[in-house]
Amino acid sequence: MNKFRRSSANAPAGGGSSSGGGLSGEHRRMIITAAILIGLLAILYVTSTFWVNWWWFESVGYKSVLITKYASYWGSFAVGAVLAALFFGFNWGKAIRNGRKLALDRPAGPFGTPLGKWLLRLATLILAYYGGVWAADRWELWRLFASGGSFGVKDATFHLDAGFYVFKLPAIQAIVLGIAALTVLSLVAVIAIYIVSLGLEQLDLQNPPKLVRRHVFGLIALLLLVLGAWYWLANYDLVYSQRGYVYGVGYTDAHIVRPLNTLVAIAAVVLAVLILLSGSSRRNRLLGAFGVLLVVLMGLGLVLPPMIQNTFVVPNELSRETSYIENNINLTRAAYDFADEETRNISGQGDPSPASIAPNSPLLDNVRLWDYRVAQPTFQQLRSYRPYYVFNDLDVDRYMIDGRETQVLISARELDFNGLPANAQTWVNQHLAYTHGYGVAIVPISEATRQGLPVFTVGQVPPEGTGAIEITQPQIYFGEVGGGWIALDTSVEEINGLPGETAAEPYAGKAVGSVKVDNYLRRVMLAIYNSDRRMLFSSEMGPNSKIVLYRDIMSRAHAVAPYLHFDPDPYPIIADGRIVWVLDAYTVTDRFPGSTPAEIGINYIRHTAKVTIDAYDGTVTIYRTAIPDPIADAYAAIYHHSFVAIEDAPQVIRDHFRYPEALFDI
Repeated sequence: MNKFRRSSANAPAGGGSSSGGGLSGEHRRMIITAAILIGLLAILYVTSTFWVNWWWFESVGYKSVLITKYASYWGSFAVGAVLAALFFGFNWGKAIRNGRKLALDRPAGPFGTPLGKWLLRLATLILAYYGGVWAADRWELWRLFASGGSFGVKDATFHLDAGFYVFKLPAIQAIVLGIAALTVLSLVAVIAIYIVSLGLEQLDLQNPPKLVRRHVFGLIALLLLVLGAWYWLANYDLVYSQRGYVYGVGYTDAHIVRPLNTLVAIAAVVLAVLILLSGSSRRNRLLGAFGVLLVVLMGLGLVLPPMIQNTFVVPNELSRETSYIENNINLTRAAYDFADEETRNISGQGDPSPASIAPNSPLLDNVRLWDYRVAQPTFQQLRSYRPYYVFNDLDVDRYMIDGRETQVLISARELDFNGLPANAQTWVNQHLAYTHGYGVAIVPISEATRQGLPVFTVGQVPPEGTGAIEITQPQIYFGEVGGGWIALDTSVEEINGLPGETAAEPYAGKAVGSVKVDNYLRRVMLAIYNSDRRMLFSSEMGPNSKIVLYRDIMSRAHAVAPYLHFDPDPYPIIADGRIVWVLDAYTVTDRFPGSTPAEIGINYIRHTAKVTIDAYDGTVTIYRTAIPDPIADAYAAIYHHSFVAIEDAPQVIRDHFRYPEALFDI
C-alpha cells in the first residue's frame, strides 16, 4: 500500500493517463485514420456510378456519349447558377446600399449587419443551386437550340420553318420562364429589405423615396416585359392548338386569339415603359389606364375565344375551317413523311394465273399457317428442353432454305434464371454459372406435321441448321430477357446448352461493355454500384474476370443512343453463323407545327436508324438510314459520334432489314 501511494504521489501532474481528460496521440491518430477512411468510403460511394459508367462506356466504344452528357449537364448547371446568383445578388446588394443612403442616422437594419449579409449570401447560394439544377435539367434544350437546323417545311400561319418550333421555341420559352421566376424572387427580397431597413413609418408606400421607386419599379417593368414576351410567344404555340376542328391553328386562333395575344404583349411593353418613366417622375397619369387595359385584354383572352368558337365557328365549321383543315393535312403528311407518297385504290379482285396458284408455287409456299402471336407456347413446350430456357417472342423473317426464299418464324432460346428451382437460385448460379441462352428455333410458316405441329428446321441443341441458317456461335449473352450482371472468366464453369450433353465452352469473346475486376478498387466500386457485397469477397473471381452490365438489349441500346426511341419488338437474325439482334430506331417529337399527334403523343417520326447488337459479345452498331432527318442531324452534332451509313452494313445483315412494325402501326 505504501509503495502504491508513493508511486501515485510521485506521478507527473499532467500524465498520459486517459483519466486526465485529454486524448493521447495514439487515440488522435486512430480518430484521424477513421475519419479519413470514412471520407474515402463516402467518396467511393458517391462516385461509384460515375466510374462504373465511365469504364462501361469506354468498353462499349461510346465514351463520347457520356462525356457529352456530363459536360453539357454541368456546363448548364454552372451557367444557370452563376446567372441566378449574379441577378439575385445584384438586386439585394443594391437594396441594402439604397437603404443605407435613405436611413441617414438610423441603424442600417438587420440586413445591413454581418449576420444579415451572411443570410442573404446563403439565400443566394441556395437560389444559385436551384437555378443551376433547373438549367442543367434542360441541357438538351440548349444544345438542340444551338445545333438544330431547317426541316424545309413552313407553317401556313407564321411562315416559319418547323425547325423554329422544334429546336428554338422550347428553349426561348424556358428562358422567359426562368427570367420571370428570378425577377419575382428578387422583387420579393428587395421589397422585404426596404421595409425592414427603412421601417414602415419612414417608407411611404403611396409615395416611396425615389431610389426605392426606381429600383422596385424597374423590377416590375422587367416582369411586365417578360409577360409581354410570353404572350408574344403564345402566338407561336397556336400551332399546337386543339380549340378548332383540327389540330393546329384554327379560325378562332387566327382571328381572335392571335390578335388578343398581340395586344396584350404590346400593352405590357407600353405599361413597362410607363412604369420605368414613373420611376424617376411622380407623374403616373397613364399607369392606371394601361393597367386596366392590360387586365381587360387578358380577361378577354380567357372569355372571348370559346364564345366565338361555339357561337360563330361551330355552326359554320365547313366554311370557316376548310383552309385550316388543309393546312393540318399538309403538315401532318410532312411530319409523318407522307408528303410525296403515291395513293392507289386496291380492289382485291383479279384473275391470278394458274402457275401462281399451282402446288409448290412461291405464292402458296409463303401463305402463313402459323400465327406468331399464338405459336409461342408450342415453341416453349417442344424446344425449350429446360425450364430455365424461354422463347420470349416470335418474329417473322425470310431465309434462303434449299435454294428458295422461305418465310419463317424465328425465336431466340434465352435464359430466364427464374426458371431454376428455388434451391438452385444461388448467388453463384445467378451470376457465374447460368450466364447465357443458347441457339434459336426456326419454323417455316407454311409447314406442319401430320399431328398439326410445326416443323423445326432449327431447334435442337446444338443447332442443326446449314447454309444461311447455320449457327456456329449459339451462345446468347445479350437478349430481350436480359437479366442482371454476370461475371465471365471465373473459376466456375458456365452452363452451356444442355448440361451433360453440350460441351462446356469458356467465353472467348471481347465482352463489349464489361468491366475488368483487375484490382480491388474496381471490385469495391462495382459492389457499390450493383449493391452486392458478395462481389467483395468472392474467391471465384480473379484479376482476369469481367463484370458484364446492360445485358438487356433495349437498355444497352438506349444507353449508347439516348436520343433514339426504339421499336418495342426487336428481332434476332442469323448472320455469318452468329445471332444478331436488330432494333428499329426512330427520332420523334411532339413539337412539329400543325401536325396531328398519334395516340402515343408524338406528331413527328422518322425511321432514323437500324441498331444491331451481337448476342455473343454485345457489340452495338448504329446504322443511319438514308431518310433525311434534321433531328438526327442535330443529335449527331451534339454527341460527336458518327452513325455508320446503312450502305456499309454487311449484306447478310441488310437482307434482314424490314419496315418497322411500330412505324407501320402509326
